[in-house]
Amino acid sequence: MTVPAKQYAVTRKAGLLETFFIQRKTLDYYTDVVMWATFNAPVSRPRIYHALAKMVSRNPAMRAHVLDPLADIPTLAYFDTIDFGKVVEYRTMQEVNMEQLLAEFDKVNFDYAQLEEPLWKVWVLNQKTVVLAFDHGALDGVSGAVFLVQLAEFLNDEIVEENVPNLAKFDTKIEPNPIIDDLLPPNPDWVPPPVATTPRRVPSIFAPYAYPTPGDQWRIINVPGSAVATLLSECRKRKVALTALFHTVLLIAMSRVYPTPEGFDTMVPISSRRFFPAQYLDPESIMGNYVYHYKEISPASTSFHWEEVIRFDEKVKLSSNDHTKSFILENLVPQVGRIREVMQSKMGKPRENDMAVSNLGAYKFPKGGPFEVQTIGFSQSNAPIMPPIKMNCVGMVGGDVTLVVGCAESVTGKGKCDAIRDEVVKVLDEILDAATLKQ
Repeated sequence: MTVPAKQYAVTRKAGLLETFFIQRKTLDYYTDVVMWATFNAPVSRPRIYHALAKMVSRNPAMRAHVLDPLADIPTLAYFDTIDFGKVVEYRTMQEVNMEQLLAEFDKVNFDYAQLEEPLWKVWVLNQKTVVLAFDHGALDGVSGAVFLVQLAEFLNDEIVEENVPNLAKFDTKIEPNPIIDDLLPPNPDWVPPPVATTPRRVPSIFAPYAYPTPGDQWRIINVPGSAVATLLSECRKRKVALTALFHTVLLIAMSRVYPTPEGFDTMVPISSRRFFPAQYLDPESIMGNYVYHYKEISPASTSFHWEEVIRFDEKVKLSSNDHTKSFILENLVPQVGRIREVMQSKMGKPRENDMAVSNLGAYKFPKGGPFEVQTIGFSQSNAPIMPPIKMNCVGMVGGDVTLVVGCAESVTGKGKCDAIRDEVVKVLDEILDAATLKQ
């Protein structure tokens, strides 16, 4: 692998799509993630190399590595070549143990000593199970759900296997995201629009702690780069993160699909790592990035208002008495305690709480083909609580964005995933049309 000398990007203060790396001075967080998919046919090396080359070209975060891991705002270099032979390992395991793989990956990457290695690794277990381990703290621009969907898509490509190289080369000219200073504060006088009737929450659909269930469905939405640029510009004017906009759009789509009086649960769980500024540190808890926060939005709102976009102030005092801005799950702090001590004590041991919620079901591709996903798995140290309806987003400033809407249709109802996907597209079109009219 070679590292270009001058190609770098600097972290930004808001948004998954504007920064790939969180603060690196504090390394006491166990943020490794393992995601896997089991296919119905053996996965050859040429096929996995081909799929990874296309994935990495779409997701530049997978090409990044840290130049100065202890800096408050690190500079990043981008690999111009990646030798997949060094990051893909074929292994036979009689009993597949994802925790063992996560422990192996963490041992190498936890201290960021291997700065010339990618912050991810792939295992192919027993020929059919493809596993991706990555540092979610660093590669926050990599979405595991997107990975699994893209992987299966690319494995079904028509290729000539003997012509697939193991060394992928990339265009290293990635423009740094410019610093934007003309940010306008939110309107303090804005009042949420009244709701015609009081909505009734449906906890079976939008429960904050709902376990994922078999039969999950995924729908992909590709947002072109021109639209991303417009949305990002509108977000910066209002000092909100682009990912926060996407998740707010999801909530509106949910409102339209489940209209008043049924409504939806307005306390939607959101991982602070996706929305807080990169330099944010929790002043009241050693949990730091592992605290889950909530934002109360107008219940059953079916029209878009910028004031409703999830917004957090860097200096907000975390308190359960004021959940209009943020809410800390106080019972989670004493339960978990010091992340590093607890997680290191569990290395190599089964984590029942993690594994109990690790099965995301199966994604079936309509075209079929030799590489159809049979099972999908997810494991993360900070208890992956997955609501029955969720969204993942991945992309790079200046490029396209891929949104993945996931629904457990055994909970949400048949056909709801398509309905929510369609409404997400409509809301995004409405925002883009309004922005175009202003211009």
